Amino acid sequence: YQRRVRGSKMEVIAVSNKSAALFDLRSGTQRHKSNKVASVDPHRVTYRKPNQLLSTINKGGHSTGEKGFTWTWSKEGTLPSLQGTLFPPGTKPGVICSSICGNWVFSGSSEGNICAWQWPPKLTQVLQFQAVLPQALKGPTKVISCNSDWVLASGSDAILQVFSLPRLVAGLPALYHSFSDHSLPITDIYIGISNRVVTVSRDQTCKIWDLPSKSKLCSISFPTVPLSVILPPMEDRIYLSGMDGNIYKIDLWEIPSTDFDILQRDNKKASQLFVGHSQNVNCISLSLDGSVLVSGSNDGTLKFWETSSCQLLRTIDAQLGPISYVKVILRTEGPPTEKKIRDLKDEDNLAAESPGTSVWLPDMNPDVVQEFWDKNFQTDK
Repeated sequence: YQRRVRGSKMEVIAVSNKSAALFDLRSGTQRHKSNKVASVDPHRVTYRKPNQLLSTINKGGHSTGEKGFTWTWSKEGTLPSLQGTLFPPGTKPGVICSSICGNWVFSGSSEGNICAWQWPPKLTQVLQFQAVLPQALKGPTKVISCNSDWVLASGSDAILQVFSLPRLVAGLPALYHSFSDHSLPITDIYIGISNRVVTVSRDQTCKIWDLPSKSKLCSISFPTVPLSVILPPMEDRIYLSGMDGNIYKIDLWEIPSTDFDILQRDNKKASQLFVGHSQNVNCISLSLDGSVLVSGSNDGTLKFWETSSCQLLRTIDAQLGPISYVKVILRTEGPPTEKKIRDLKDEDNLAAESPGTSVWLPDMNPDVVQEFWDKNFQTDK
């Protein structure tokens, strides 16, 4: 799988308050653009596999209500958008997220309701209302996230609510636990495959939680308000973007205690900075192998970074306005052809005959990663 990810072409979705665009990760060229999907809030737009964006907000920053917006694309270009009502009548979806498989959409409303919909296989049909938790949160829902097991949401009260996804979609009591250690509203939530949750808040802290034990593992203090957080596939580091225009990289193996302040002299070796944006860094995303970080900022630029060295590899003036959402995805290549299937079989045979020499085998040595980038990516001089 990782061999094919390394060999696969990846794209970057960028959304601003004016439009959305799709860029090639290697060359930085813009492939497609849509003026229908736009958002000033990174949590009111979500990517749904394999080639669709959903939004609950329009260009003017106003809620679309039950109508919503979609952008669907293919290798050739933009496809016709879904028409009519996307959400059940009477609902007021706000923040939104899609499950990993793309079959479920979760939304939090201004009334604190948590709703779940199942998206039918035929995209021309309307979203089917499945389950709702009335007033699950106190006040408007500010952020929502999910994986294959859990749905996490937080409102203006800064309390993180954790819901069981299977029980939620079955219409059963779904609240698993509530975490209340943050003192100000949460700005972003990340949940990994290990059931570890990372939250960042306007109280200038990042907290790591363990769901099985319902406990807090660590609290990290920052000199700025963190806006977005993400972890690589190995979940051994934290990448966090801030209002000061910087991106922070924290090595979890170097954190000496449960309360960690990166400003302390002894703790600086556990953190590194990506410096280059001139305004708030609203959103970040990682390539599938974790070697490239993509960031979007209020300064209107996309920046590509090499994660092991924190070096800037490329800057793209997207001309979209302030960028609120970015996501690295695999390129949509359309249905498999006989030639693609034959090429994949040839790759498998080659790897089986000489596994030690396959060019796609992962190697996390920084020098090898840099060599890989120089060979396969075009770096701005």
